[in-house]
Amino acid sequence: MHAIIKKLRIEGALVGHWDFRLGHLLDISGNGNHGVGTDIYWTNAGVRFPGTTSKITVADSAELQLTTGALVVFSSIPFTAKGTARIICKRDAGGTNYDFNYNTTTINIYDGSNERTRTANFTGKNLVGINMPTAGGTCEGFLDNISNGNYSSTSTFTANDAPLILGNYYNGSLQFDNNASAFLIFNRILTATEWSQLYGELSQ
Repeated sequence: MHAIIKKLRIEGALVGHWDFRLGHLLDISGNGNHGVGTDIYWTNAGVRFPGTTSKITVADSAELQLTTGALVVFSSIPFTAKGTARIICKRDAGGTNYDFNYNTTTINIYDGSNERTRTANFTGKNLVGINMPTAGGTCEGFLDNISNGNYSSTSTFTANDAPLILGNYYNGSLQFDNNASAFLIFNRILTATEWSQLYGELSQ
């Protein structure tokens, strides 16, 4: 475990950490939020989500019900924008907690009421992340170790017991057709320094 990830874990800020380069879907944050894969494809750098049913499902837990936090996906293989897809989705027919997604030219966050967007070309990048503020704040995007700026307007995230879906929409068909080496979820926003350190450690 590297320095910044270990620090955030000890602090209690790291609530979910799945590193597929280890060859499993276990949550190594210590919170037991283990994943179950459906139609995923293992690579030497993590997993891919090649089909409309491809996803990793994590059962709901209290620590994943965020009203503020940070969401991260990292890949050793640079990303390529491919239409519309979900990155991290905590949403079902009963409601939405957070839905982090992208299309060819924007990276988006849906809080259950409003979708906020940020123009971004993440083709060639290895990390895509977002700071989710407390109610009424504006999200901030990150690409690799650099801020991509603030989103289009404010968001308010409300806790919901939907399962967590990594790499797809809750009912399928909007899969993250890229390699993923690791997903991380934090229960607070990260500082610019922490984003930079996190990117450096995941890249090692």
